[in-house]
Amino acid sequence: MYTKNDKLFCDMSDARTIFVDLDQGLFYAFTIFSNLVFRFLISGKTLDETIIAIQDIPGMPTDIINRIKTAFDKLIEYNLIVESDTPEIVPMLKITETLVHDMRDEDFDPTIQCSTDVQKLLMDDPIHDVSAEGWTPNF
Repeated sequence: MYTKNDKLFCDMSDARTIFVDLDQGLFYAFTIFSNLVFRFLISGKTLDETIIAIQDIPGMPTDIINRIKTAFDKLIEYNLIVESDTPEIVPMLKITETLVHDMRDEDFDPTIQCSTDVQKLLMDDPIHDVSAEGWTPNF
């Protein structure tokens, strides 16, 4: 069983999930598909249960098992999920045959985009260098 890594900032909205690693300045953006895999896993499903549940949705691509495993591998590689004994209560995405039919090819992309765009922002932000006395801007 897995849970999201609580050492990272995570925001989950309807069909999107993002993680921000404030220590390293890394930003992770999920596709609709990688978000679906993520939510199944943190809600207490094993990888095998996730595969069974997703592959049974009508209209999924024929290589759906490989896509699920790729998304899982990225979640582990980026340390976005960690092993846990307790599932999280998360709103599940309602994936219907109609929604799958309307999804574009890129929506089924299992990758998780990792960006360093926020590194410079975090390093330039003086609030992260606050001393015990507080922050005094240098204007």
